Amino acid sequence: QFTTGRVTLDPDGDGKDVITDSIYHAEVDYFEYNGKAGEVVILQMNPWDDQHFDPEIKISSGSVVRKDVYYDNYYSWGDAFIIDTLPTDGTYKIECQEWGSDRESKYQLNIVSKTIIATNAQVLNYNQTWEQYVWWNQIYAYKFQGTAGDRISIRIAPTSSNQIDLRMDLIGPDGAILQSMTQDNYYSTNPLYLQDYTLPQTGTFIIYFQERDMDESGNFSFQFLNLQ
Repeated sequence: QFTTGRVTLDPDGDGKDVITDSIYHAEVDYFEYNGKAGEVVILQMNPWDDQHFDPEIKISSGSVVRKDVYYDNYYSWGDAFIIDTLPTDGTYKIECQEWGSDRESKYQLNIVSKTIIATNAQVLNYNQTWEQYVWWNQIYAYKFQGTAGDRISIRIAPTSSNQIDLRMDLIGPDGAILQSMTQDNYYSTNPLYLQDYTLPQTGTFIIYFQERDMDESGNFSFQFLNLQ
């Protein structure tokens, strides 16, 4: 017994798909995704029913395999989580199963393409301040035009009581990660703060925001400043 399916991430939509299914003991669920070389994808397998369930997820194309397992999940819930840059164009196989093949649970499979999200990024201008509700399973992308030598600051602060851990990535015009920051807000409401950063290049920059572990939602305030 196993499930087969195809993952479809609408390039004109929000760049994600959510699949809900069940695993029974030694069952393996298979899904296919048509990916592009250089595409950055995130896969998350989240069990619903059984806190002792150890989720295991794989993505493969030929001999190239990426795998993540949340082991020893005896006293708490946990997700299997992969973020990967696809090496080639083609059809990728995604496999979901229980690591020990001895438990069963409903689960949710989240698949997100950061590349698709970036193509639909909201345009930012310098010296903007706004508030936003950040959903647990969403990744938000913003883009701005910068000039080499520009000094910027980005400040993100939680405005709700949820125990949210935020992640931010700043991507350069060539696709390289320039800055990556995470904030553990479990015991603190301190902001995530990239202060007085000098842009190394001229071109289009992408800023990604998301809840780090994709398991909490809440309100945040954002500030994007040009310091010169």
